[in-house]
This record gives sequence, C-alpha cells and structure tokens, in this order.
Amino acid sequence: MVEDRGDQGMRWTVTGPLTGTMEIWCEQCMDGFILHYYLHAEPVDPLPTDPRECMDLLAEVNRVRRIAGKEMSFHVKWLLEGDREAGAPAIAAAAVEE
Repeated sequence: MVEDRGDQGMRWTVTGPLTGTMEIWCEQCMDGFILHYYLHAEPVDPLPTDPRECMDLLAEVNRVRRIAGKEMSFHVKWLLEGDREAGAPAIAAAAVEE
C-alpha cells in the first residue's frame, strides 16, 4: 500500500499489464456510502506506432478496466450489504432491539 488515508480511503501500487496506482475512497451518503475508485496507470507493453491501432488498443484496455472496476465495486457492495433490499434500514430492527 502506498498511502492509507484512514476514513478517506487507500491508495496502492498496481502492477501487471498496467503499472501505476489505484485508489478507493468512500463518500458518506445517507445511511451508507458511495464507493469511488480511480485507476491511474499506463500499459506495460509498447503501444502500436500506427495512431489508429494505438487508439483502438487504448480504447479496448480502457473498456476492460472499466468493466473490472464495476465488477469490483459490485463485489464490495455485495460483501457489505448482503441481502439488504434497496431502501431497507442498514441495521435490521430486530438487531437493534437485542
């Protein structure tokens, strides 16, 4: 991890097909939060010299990373919310009474 910002989130180094940093942070919203993520990275492999091929490749890399980011976000949502229905209290009433 590069930086632990406490309640403000975390930033770490990423390596693999891309190198750079990724960060996530949570913005409080009503009884939950909005998860933000930001990937700042560059491809490791050399890019094509042809401008059109380069743009096509970068567009595809961007698309793949956006999908991976959405999957990660929904996985975090699933881990934190479980079976909670939209609009339901964050803590079940029965759990509060105990």
